[in-house]
Amino acid sequence: MKATRKAISNTRFGLFLGGNLLNDIAQGTAISAITYLVLQNAGLASVSLVQGAPLLVKIFGAPVLAAFADRFSARNVVIGAMAGTMLVALAFSSWFNVYWYTLMMLGNVFIMTTFETGYARLLPSVIGDEALDRASGIISITTNISKILSYAAGPFLAHFLGTGTFMIVAALAAGSAILFARLPSTSDAVIDAQGTNDRRRAAIVARLREGLAYLITRSELVMLFALLAIMNLAWGIDQVIAMKVAEDYLAVPSQWVGSYLSISSFGGVCGAFLISCGAITSRGHIVRKVAIGVISFGLMAAGLLVTASTGIGFALKCLAGSLSTVIGLLTQAALVLRAAPQFRGRLQALSMSISGIMLLAGKSLVGLLSQHLSVYGIYTMMGLSVATLALAVVGFSSLRSSIGRVSRAPTPADASRQLLTP
Repeated sequence: MKATRKAISNTRFGLFLGGNLLNDIAQGTAISAITYLVLQNAGLASVSLVQGAPLLVKIFGAPVLAAFADRFSARNVVIGAMAGTMLVALAFSSWFNVYWYTLMMLGNVFIMTTFETGYARLLPSVIGDEALDRASGIISITTNISKILSYAAGPFLAHFLGTGTFMIVAALAAGSAILFARLPSTSDAVIDAQGTNDRRRAAIVARLREGLAYLITRSELVMLFALLAIMNLAWGIDQVIAMKVAEDYLAVPSQWVGSYLSISSFGGVCGAFLISCGAITSRGHIVRKVAIGVISFGLMAAGLLVTASTGIGFALKCLAGSLSTVIGLLTQAALVLRAAPQFRGRLQALSMSISGIMLLAGKSLVGLLSQHLSVYGIYTMMGLSVATLALAVVGFSSLRSSIGRVSRAPTPADASRQLLTP
């Protein structure tokens, strides 16, 4: 415990926490401002396009980006990503157009995908394995606090400043880069950057294959990836229609719809606190813990329809935010941060690819279903589907475990041989 406290109180972790916090505020402000501007000027279908199309980068580019980023130190990767965020923010501020914003969102997802692969290697090197759960919880608390502020501020600033909001985003990204640059230089590149292009490409392909082989031989990780995929389908749907629910169903004024997103982050702070104080950990029965969270999330989403009360709607959103944070932190720790160091970047990339596929599926479903169902009907279908799929994963996992125990149980012939053995 003392070692854990010492690890999370050192200067390096403080710099990491500060840099990550500024990046979270920048990203939250940008995404919520973009969603607000597009929703107000072009409608729900355009929100689906702007949020959905860039996910193609995560789906197809994340594994390659991760293998490429592994050639450089994690510190330099995150600094470079922050510099790229500044440039994209300036591009957003220059002109409003749905297709221009879609193109710039492609660039932003490319940059943040690279950032996250560096993050997956940088955090364990800064904090150490023993303090990972508590450090992840503390980081999530600051992340959710930043979302409370930025999700509320983004639409509000965009209402009054328009595209000028993204100048603030650029300044925040610059501050993040400065803090990350103060971390000690690292030499943790996984792939040698030397050699011919052919040899480097061969190394990248080999690393991707190794990462996939590492995953498929661990059934617990496969089950966690399945649950993460289900949750990302739900998150994709929720991200597109949340503002519409707040504005039309809960009667929140348009410039304050960000408060509905912020209350989810307040719930996220509560969930992250449970992780940071050790009440919930990623060790022991991890599949069961995550599955319970996913099923509960689905029931919360379906439960939104039982009332049109603003207070109850906000309370359910808060609880859903808490569940989302716990699920995200547990899966991140179990899938990536506790993996063998040489596989962390690639498992993070695979996680982002699967997440991207399911987020895109969720966002695309909104565009298709909105022609036939109300947003409340979509929410009901999402909630019930998520809970059902998670139950199926738990059932399969339990069945697999039972079969494994039976196959390992000693037979009568084994017992007889043991008795006859001198």
